[in-house]
Amino acid sequence: MKNALLEFYSARKVFLDTIDNVLVDKSLVYDREYGFEKHPIMFIGEAPGENEAREGRPFCGAAGKNLAKLIESAKLDRKKLLITNAFAFRTFEPSSRGVKNRTPNTAELVLGASMLLQEIKIVKPRLIVLLGGSAEKAVSKLEDKMLKEAFKSLAKHEIKEITHNNETIGVAKTHHPSPLVFNRPDKRAELYEFFAKLHEYAGE
Repeated sequence: MKNALLEFYSARKVFLDTIDNVLVDKSLVYDREYGFEKHPIMFIGEAPGENEAREGRPFCGAAGKNLAKLIESAKLDRKKLLITNAFAFRTFEPSSRGVKNRTPNTAELVLGASMLLQEIKIVKPRLIVLLGGSAEKAVSKLEDKMLKEAFKSLAKHEIKEITHNNETIGVAKTHHPSPLVFNRPDKRAELYEFFAKLHEYAGE
């Protein structure tokens, strides 16, 4: 699986370089801490931001620090977790301070979803966790109707098992650990409570 996943990331970068759009950052972003364990818990966040694009890895800003706290609190082995983005590329637009992140358009949403589905097929996660509304929006564009409907019917913080491609996998969704969310005591408590439930999927 390691070779297949690294080859996929490399091919994805080659493809992104062909996109003729100056408002798309085509930096290669993937989880450098994942230990290529089979059937990981797969966390899906939003698109890469400026820090992620610069450093080439997801969740390396303030939200990433909060996510690290949640993982540590649940005593999950970081090497057995794959953290990825709903979209493989950062979309941005001009602003008075230079550039700022922008919401992907419909075509970009569809493209991002197709790349995400390829990643899921290679990784074969035992549990897929969506972090926030952007990830949910991306999954709504998946061509895989079973996964799309499973996430659509989920309540927040619920973990549900489904049969997908003849395998039993878990699906779940929770808040994005951004400072805006994490600094609210009620939302932070919900995140910690949710992460505490992940141990049975951690492959310990």
